[in-house]
Amino acid sequence: MALHFRNDYVGVEQWSRRQDAVGHMDCRPSLTPEFEEFAQMWDANLQAQGFLAAFR
Repeated sequence: MALHFRNDYVGVEQWSRRQDAVGHMDCRPSLTPEFEEFAQMWDANLQAQGFLAAFR
């Protein structure tokens, strides 16, 4: 499950779940499907560009 998204180029960092210093949970479960969709798209793009084959 993807819980975190960060893009330094555009200065974006998002969490769908995280715990603060005192133990309180911040949950935004609506972001999780967006993170999962992005991760699947990114994986497919990396494979299509040959990164997996180059790594092996």
